[in-house]
Amino acid sequence: MLLRSKPSVLAARDVHVSELLPQLFLGYDQETVPTNILDVGAGGSHTLEAFAFYRSKVHFLDLFATSLSTQGSSKRQEAYAHRAYSEALQDCQGVRFDLCLFWELLLVLSEPALRGLNSALQPFLTNQSKGYAAGQLFRGSEGKQWRYRIQDAQHLVRLPPVQESAVSEVVEAPDQEAVWSQTQFVARFDCLRITADQLQQDGRHEMLLSAS
Repeated sequence: MLLRSKPSVLAARDVHVSELLPQLFLGYDQETVPTNILDVGAGGSHTLEAFAFYRSKVHFLDLFATSLSTQGSSKRQEAYAHRAYSEALQDCQGVRFDLCLFWELLLVLSEPALRGLNSALQPFLTNQSKGYAAGQLFRGSEGKQWRYRIQDAQHLVRLPPVQESAVSEVVEAPDQEAVWSQTQFVARFDCLRITADQLQQDGRHEMLLSAS
């Protein structure tokens, strides 16, 4: 199996088994690995470490470092987001992403930002591209909205919430988070379709997406 399990130095409570994450890697093994992986969010070392021993290239799209406009109509904000994300992806021209790791961003992006990301990503996808998202829809039993990143093909690492000062205009305000139905989500993001999703009792929401 690709990204076979490895010992963790983290506390057991910070490592979670995922039922959907292994499905993202179906069709891959030690010899056949995803060539290009897009990590969407604030960046970080977890994805790099997970794929460090494979012939995979990890690309980053840091949405928190991308300046967006919150002025004008929703359509104008969407157009601005599209341009901003397209510019951020300029170094990836000619690249086609096998896997897109969206983490919590697909769950909390504002509508114009999500639509802008959708259109900016389309040129970089093929009919074999797949995606994955994992985030906290509501505060868990400890009163926190945790973030999740990859540990290996079966496990997620639980990370502390982002400080409010680090949250930019790409994300809905905490009291207006974008908790949408599947129909609403598909209307905003259709470059990849949802093939499976799970909502855990602690509020963790995972989605598996595919272009085909």
